Amino acid sequence: MIEYKLYVWDDVLTDYTSGIAVAVAETVEQARATILAKAEGYEKKELAKDIAEEPNEVLDLPAAAYCWGGG
Repeated sequence: MIEYKLYVWDDVLTDYTSGIAVAVAETVEQARATILAKAEGYEKKELAKDIAEEPNEVLDLPAAAYCWGGG
């Protein structure tokens, strides 16, 4: 059975407020690759720097998360 985890990086793509990046994957490397596959241009370059750090949380599934909007 494949075991997936929820990988969470906060404080990414920071402008006026911090962003969040999440991925459900088997490994942290797969999570990073999945996130970067979705990004384009300048965003991809910034995300690559931000998610080079280890995720702040690695949760076994099932799991849930939410994030307040910034303004």
